[in-house]
Amino acid sequence: MIRALFIFNFICLFGTGVWAQQIQRYVVGNVGNTNSTGNVTVSWTIGETAIGAFANSLQLNQGFHQGETAEIVTNNCRTTDSLALVDLYNATAGWNWTNSWNFNQPINTWYGVILNANGCVQQIGLGGSGNNLTGTLPSSIGDFAEIEVLNLDNNNISGSIPSEFGNLTTLRQTTLVANNLTGAIPASMGNLTNLETCTLGQNTFSADPIPAALLSLPNLRLFWVDFSLIDSLPPFSPNANASINVPNNYLTFDDILNGTSQTLANFNATNQAKVYR
Repeated sequence: MIRALFIFNFICLFGTGVWAQQIQRYVVGNVGNTNSTGNVTVSWTIGETAIGAFANSLQLNQGFHQGETAEIVTNNCRTTDSLALVDLYNATAGWNWTNSWNFNQPINTWYGVILNANGCVQQIGLGGSGNNLTGTLPSSIGDFAEIEVLNLDNNNISGSIPSEFGNLTTLRQTTLVANNLTGAIPASMGNLTNLETCTLGQNTFSADPIPAALLSLPNLRLFWVDFSLIDSLPPFSPNANASINVPNNYLTFDDILNGTSQTLANFNATNQAKVYR
């Protein structure tokens, strides 16, 4: 038996369009006698719970109506990435984005999404001048197995950065500047060994220290978090080329003058509220 994922009106599922604000995630199991392409003939009714089983005839016996052609996507990056994109859309009110996604079109036409040669999500760029993302980051933000760039700056994202963010081990660049993020910067971000640029400023993170492992990443070139509530720096071992920037926070002289920061050619901790007020 092949366990396959069926995503409503998604990844080569064309025909009916999107009637509801939220795009539903559908899982179809118990697929039997699937041919090499995994194609079956099914259709659906908007609003139905589309969970059913395929009979040996490859016809879905519940949850759909006949008449539409769909492609069953097996377990690969496209499947996982697609579900994660739907989660991001739902969690941040994608129907109200400045530039939304047309689910009748292929993923590589969606605003801000770039795929690599494997068909996996390589870049998500929904920031820059902002795209009106409003809501929280879903835990599945960590499911993009080959992503290199994730830019979500200048939006209205609230809540904390999920610990699953640390699963993005191929990530090279991320900016979450100018949102409404709270809570601690997760320690799991210290797992991002390919990370080169990380900018998180203009949020309201808690006073928890920035994870030492994040500041000590071997490929880190630029780290910036300003105008947040950061009030301490842990001992960390930066690489020689790192530029660590933590201005306009609540650091003390002990943080600013600690031995680690003095080993950096580029360390910026100006205008601390505790020091200058």
